[in-house]
Amino acid sequence: MVPESDIYLFADDAKLFRHIIQDSDKIALQKGVNALQEWTQEWFLKLNASKCMVMSFGRNVEKSYTYNILENSQIKPVARTDQINDLGILLDERCDENASLPLI
Repeated sequence: MVPESDIYLFADDAKLFRHIIQDSDKIALQKGVNALQEWTQEWFLKLNASKCMVMSFGRNVEKSYTYNILENSQIKPVARTDQINDLGILLDERCDENASLPLI
């Protein structure tokens, strides 16, 4: 479904990821985003662009690249975040163990 990138699916949630080492990896991840979007359109599903986010893990990660998504026939940049709540677990871009304690 999504070439050149890995994807985790759970219910109505998808995580698309790729280890970024060089510029070609960024382009490959964007191709993965495009393929995921094409797949959702093929199956008459709709991505909620406001819930789509980019998050980079690790130290000294270059974050200037902008990934894009198509929304209402317009190309929109995907928002970047440094924390996200995923199924009750707070994920932090620095992999801070204190940030990832379950939220109860």
